[in-house]
Amino acid sequence: MEAVREKRGVRRGGPSVPAMPLSMAKVGEIVTVQAVKGGERVVRHLATLGFVEGAAVRVVGQAVSGTVAQVMGTRLALDKATARRVLCAPGA
Repeated sequence: MEAVREKRGVRRGGPSVPAMPLSMAKVGEIVTVQAVKGGERVVRHLATLGFVEGAAVRVVGQAVSGTVAQVMGTRLALDKATARRVLCAPGA
């Protein structure tokens, strides 16, 4: 009998939406936060800025050094490493 392997990151019971790092979103795109990766301190800090599951984020700018995003009416600049921690799906 052949072993069945589960794919990581795929939800059961419904269509899965591929998550991408905020650093890969295009300027002008509105995305929805799916998850925030990192230690407790990083996750808590990003949550205080508004990067929580389900939050709508508009990408205002992208540069080699990072991302400018608008969340909850406030524009924030995130360095590239931090923007990679915020996993998003297209649409709001």
